[in-house]
Amino acid sequence: MVLFCNSMEKIIGDGIAREELAASRLFSCLECLHIEFLPKLRSICDHTLLFPQGVEFFIWRCPDLRKLPLDSNNARGSFSIFANKDWWVEFEWDPAAPVTFQRFGSVEKMTFGEAACKMKDESIGLARIRFLPHN
Repeated sequence: MVLFCNSMEKIIGDGIAREELAASRLFSCLECLHIEFLPKLRSICDHTLLFPQGVEFFIWRCPDLRKLPLDSNNARGSFSIFANKDWWVEFEWDPAAPVTFQRFGSVEKMTFGEAACKMKDESIGLARIRFLPHN
């Protein structure tokens, strides 16, 4: 958990090389990354990181965080993000990525682009989107 750090702009600083970070396996056992009330957070890390399959991100009140340190080409297996509507509207990801969209107990399978449109169009406070592996 990383909470209530009003001036934090990045969780992992610039002084760590990509190779050193990969070799450290820093997040290899992570199950959940909970970040909350970080109004200036722009990045978790500048490098793409490998997270274990099924990792969950909980993001609340981090308005400047638009990307996560993974991408649709190398994300291993499924992961999910639980966040509020305002964050989802600005999140940058491959619109064709397969996801399940969960809110109020219902789960629908669709693309991330479709889920992002649902978030824009509805008065939903919070939603969880589970990103599925590409086939």
